[in-house]
Formats: sequence, structure tokens, C-alpha cells
Amino acid sequence: MSSTLQAHHLRFLCTAFLLMLACAGFTRAQLTQDGRWDNGISEPWWFTDETTRHDEIHKAQLRWQEIGAENSAAESNEWAGDYFIGGETSGSYLRWSPQNGFVLMNVNKCAAYVRSFSYGEVKVTPASIEFYTAKSVKPSSLDEHTPYQLPTRFLPVKWRGVAYLVPEKEMDDFGDYVAGLGSYNAGSAGYWSEGASFLYKLGVKETGSIDELPVVPRGYERFIKKPIEAKITAVGTRVVKRRQEQPDEDAYYQSEMPVTINAGKAEGVKPQMSFFVLVSGASEEVKIRKVREHSSLGVIIRFLKEDEDAPPVLWKDEEDMDYLPITVGWELTTSPFKFAAAQFPD
Repeated sequence: MSSTLQAHHLRFLCTAFLLMLACAGFTRAQLTQDGRWDNGISEPWWFTDETTRHDEIHKAQLRWQEIGAENSAAESNEWAGDYFIGGETSGSYLRWSPQNGFVLMNVNKCAAYVRSFSYGEVKVTPASIEFYTAKSVKPSSLDEHTPYQLPTRFLPVKWRGVAYLVPEKEMDDFGDYVAGLGSYNAGSAGYWSEGASFLYKLGVKETGSIDELPVVPRGYERFIKKPIEAKITAVGTRVVKRRQEQPDEDAYYQSEMPVTINAGKAEGVKPQMSFFVLVSGASEEVKIRKVREHSSLGVIIRFLKEDEDAPPVLWKDEEDMDYLPITVGWELTTSPFKFAAAQFPD
């Protein structure tokens, strides 16, 4: 080997060695004083059972940092970045970029530790973003929580200025989510959710009108649905009923006010569906009992409290519970987003 080649070879080895040290130092620098990993988007996280998975944890952390550096560049893909799905106690954080792939962290947010993680490569096409998992690791033995599994093919969706990644096979569900229909209707048994049902990009503020519809890749417009809107057209006579869920539980009383609304089967209304009341301060729902062609019969249920100085049959009226009088003309919607905007106007 010539002296010139030896010099180049030595320079290459030195550069590689320094790069390794720099990378190792970069990862260590992101540890807090108590040993948690400062991830840059949330509170620092613990990695339990770290000694048995140290190499994989280090690889995931390093890739996480490399993806962040790539996304900081001006020419970065507009859809790349940090995403979240989940709620207040548990969730999954996805960081991805076109060149450095992705890292997915499934986190117990209460205890701030990583339940499991995975990483791999990303393929970006004009209509989709595809994730290919190379490694999945479960460093935590603290619980048996089933980690969020990252589907392969996602569609990029913009709604009110926020970027969403929607699994291609779940586009119909996303349409229900936007409109408050199907399993996302307030009257559905599966309606309640701890938090976000789809991956959304962090650090982006919602903009635009609450009536805007999502912008989806061409050919998928058919999956987007509009909320069902209605009004109360008639109010019936209130009935007070006694309820007791279990024999060993205390009984309670509730008020049921029958109402008629001007939407029915032709507008997509179904039995057991619920509508939110779009009146500020009226945090209530109309539960549908019977559906006609262009109208439906429902009920507004209000819980009553006992008057200690009166017989059990005499319970306090709605006014004592700070309820608003139910009136003809109240506007209704299936959309929880419109309901939230009415309850908490800017």
C-alpha cells in the first residue's frame, strides 16, 4: 500500500472512530440526571430491563435523533415528523423521515417508561407512506400491555391544518370519526375513547372552519362523510323514572324528556344513535329511540338529585341542577368536534 493510500486509510479510520464517539456522546447527552432518556417531544422516558436490550435501545435512540436532524432540514418532506396516537395515560409516538426511516415508541405515560419500541424503513409514494418494520423490542416486563402495531400502508390526510396518517384499510373508519358516525357516534358502545384514534402530527395548531372536510389523496374522497345535522321540532312531557343498576347499589332518579327531530332514515339516522346539543352550556345528548323517514323520536335524559326534606318521589326539578329549558329549535349534530367547539368557543 502506498503512503498516500495509507494516509487516506488512516484518515478514514480516525474519522469513523470520532463519528462513533460523537454518536455515543450524543445519546448519552440526552440522558437526564436520574437516567431517563430526554426524547425531545415529551417528558423523559425510562427503559426498564435496559441491560438485556442495551444495543437495541441505543440503535433506536440514535435513529430517533438522526430522523429529527433530517426533519429539521428545510427540504424535509412535509408529512415527515413526530406523530402521536393514544391518550393521557398511554400512547404511541412515531417519528419518521424519508431517508432515516422510523422509530415507534409505545409508552406508559403515567410511569413514563417505554413499554416496547420498533424501527425500520419508510417508502414514500405520491399517494401513500409505507412503513416496513425491521426490529421490534419489548424492553419492559412491568406489564402485559399489547403494543400498538404499526400498519404498513398509510394515507396522508390534512384536516383543519393538521396532518394525519390514516391506515389505508381504516379510511372508512376515519370518515366515521370525522362525522361522529358508526362506532364513533356518542350512542355507540365503542364510542368512548381515551384519546386520539388516529396518528396526528404533533406541534401543529388546528386552523380553519369546524365545517371543513378532510383533504385526502385522489380516489379516497368517497370515504369522507359529513355529520348529520338536525333540530328539535317538538318537545313532549317529562317523565321521572327510578333506576337501579344492581340490587346492592343505591337507586337513583332520572328525568326523560321526549323530543322530535327533523332528521330520519333518509338522512342516515338510526335507532340508538345520539346527537349532541349545540347550545353553549348544554352538555347534553338526544338519544334516538324511533326512526321515521324524515323525522325521529328521541329523549334527553337528565339525572336528578334527592331533596333530603321531601319524600323520595319528590325530586328536585331540572332548574335546581342548572339545566337549561329544552326548547324547539335547539340545533343538533353527530359531530363531537362541533359539540366541543360549541362548549368551548375561542
